[in-house]
Amino acid sequence: MLATRLRSLAPRLVFSPPPRPVAAWFVPLAAVGCLVALVAFVATYSSRTPFHDEYAYFHYLFGCATAADYWAQHNEHRIPLPRVLYVAAVTLAGTDFRAPLALNVVLLAAATAAVMTALRARRGRFAVSDVAVPLLLLGTQHFDNLLWGFQVQFVLSTALVLAALTLVAWPGSIVSPGRFIALAAVAAALPLCGANGAPPGVALAGLLVVVGARNIGSARAAAGIAIVGGIAAAGVVVATFVGLNRVPRPAGSVGAFLSGLVNLPGFGFGAAAYLPHGEAYEGVTAAGVLTTVFLLATAVMLFRVVRAAPAERDRALALLALLAGIAGLAVGISYGRSGHPRGVFAARYVTLFTPGLVAAYFAWVWYGRMRFIPAAVAVVAAALAIPNARFAAGVAEFHSARLKRVEHEAKIGLPVGIVADRNPWLFPGEPDGRRVWLDTLRTHRVPPFDGLTPDAALTVEAVPVRVARVDGVTGDAAGYRVTGQRGGVVFQLPTRRHVYAVRLTYVAERPGGTFARSVVSWDRDGRIPPAPGYGIVDALDLHPGSAPSIVLIDRETDVLRLDLFEPGTTFRVDAIELLSRPR
Repeated sequence: MLATRLRSLAPRLVFSPPPRPVAAWFVPLAAVGCLVALVAFVATYSSRTPFHDEYAYFHYLFGCATAADYWAQHNEHRIPLPRVLYVAAVTLAGTDFRAPLALNVVLLAAATAAVMTALRARRGRFAVSDVAVPLLLLGTQHFDNLLWGFQVQFVLSTALVLAALTLVAWPGSIVSPGRFIALAAVAAALPLCGANGAPPGVALAGLLVVVGARNIGSARAAAGIAIVGGIAAAGVVVATFVGLNRVPRPAGSVGAFLSGLVNLPGFGFGAAAYLPHGEAYEGVTAAGVLTTVFLLATAVMLFRVVRAAPAERDRALALLALLAGIAGLAVGISYGRSGHPRGVFAARYVTLFTPGLVAAYFAWVWYGRMRFIPAAVAVVAAALAIPNARFAAGVAEFHSARLKRVEHEAKIGLPVGIVADRNPWLFPGEPDGRRVWLDTLRTHRVPPFDGLTPDAALTVEAVPVRVARVDGVTGDAAGYRVTGQRGGVVFQLPTRRHVYAVRLTYVAERPGGTFARSVVSWDRDGRIPPAPGYGIVDALDLHPGSAPSIVLIDRETDVLRLDLFEPGTTFRVDAIELLSRPR
């Protein structure tokens, strides 16, 4: 019965049914709305300040990088294509580090437009449920990659997978020289985007070889191109792993690996799919289970199409290959992240798993007997759009404020060393590197960092850690615990004097092991900020065992106050050092 139904569907797949007026304007309008919101989001929260791994590109931007440098390993990746695009974008924009963020938006928008065009061309019209595609691909749930220029790596590999889906979905037989050449080019380009591109690259290479071999008798030229292209693409994958040094990772348990394997497919729906379980949750999520079952059911359906509908066999195999590539990606990430706290829970992985959901959506549109499933995908994507957007805005506002603070400090002419030391999150664990990188921006007159001033000689004076008063905490100098929503300790300095900056060495931890939010102030009475006369409040985010943090004061004071937030937060102050500039 299934075989008969699938055969009967084949002629209708190329027939153009009459358009549905509502869907004809609703879906394109929704896509444009998603894109406008995405552009506004990036424009609002983008910053000129490079972040974290972006500093690894300084050699390419300000040095004399060779071809070998572009091939060089970065963590566990070889990323020559993202490197070329990142460097080109920043350079063409006049050394503006917002350019890669714009490039990420362009890549996602172009890939989405291509996929939607192919979907409409193959079916002959849009259906209202097709709104799932822009909701999945152009939502702000991709914030972690859209606001970090280095993540051209993830966005480019995702765009390439979607390009492959477009080639597979386009009407007509996929057994053609032009289509095979394009698929081979995509398969070869994917591993050049890093290890995240290797699994889908291998899957597409295997697809080309299998489909080519299957059609060698009926379409010899196209089949030969497919086989050669698949073998060449596989060779590129192998080349990216030759000589690759293994990056040490914390060992994880089998249970953590399996949990990650189940959870990752659900990430395509955004952070809202797993956040309800709680910030410290490390187990299997409901969204992960349901999405994994959905993708497995899709694979089973496609296998039946392969067996029962010869006319659709190659296309069904192609969709299976794309799903296999996403599954391989889940295996790799889960294996690499299973030893980390909270395992695979990182918002940057959302972008990598959306193509799997879109490919499955296409499969059910064309071959599914249960017509409600595409609508269900659209409903879930729409229902999660608002919580995804709210979470993205909250994280983006916090991230943007920290980066824009560095811009402000550069504009007002603070010394390079002070800016580097008091913003450790720019690249944690690299205090000397931060000074060198910021000074590189200054010397190359990159705005606004051309406003930074060279480091002046500072005198450092260690003072006793003397507690004058505590509010809302229990414990002693050996360690304090916040008992209310906020707890603070007031430290008495030896004399009232002008203090340029203070360097605090302390450790703090919130329940669950996440970073502790804290505020340092210097009201003369040690009152809880914001009290009159407290001056500038400096927010710090510290992990246990973090490096000393610099707090700029530049005024007279004889007390310091350290406040931390949320019940159960623990902290200990190990040292207080006063920094003074010669007068």
